[in-house]
Amino acid sequence: MVPETAFTVTGKLTFYDRSADSGNLVSRGFCGTCGSPLLSKNSAMPGMVFVRASALDDPEIAKPQMIVYASRAPSWDRLDPTLPAFATIPEERC
Repeated sequence: MVPETAFTVTGKLTFYDRSADSGNLVSRGFCGTCGSPLLSKNSAMPGMVFVRASALDDPEIAKPQMIVYASRAPSWDRLDPTLPAFATIPEERC
């Protein structure tokens, strides 16, 4: 998650909106040309964007801080045991 003013996208984004488990509106942004997922916005956190690591020029600058929706991880996903993990969205973060 970064301030929207600190993140730049070159090209047109297409957004799709959906209600989150919290009831907030989540807007997911995709590349308008190829459809790759790039970022999300949450109505509970105006001015912030959740950038997908695969969208970064240098994904090494992003370090995971926590695991959310651990209950939805596939059986083959090895979650980092050193990170705080939450079955769904942590209440204090909503």
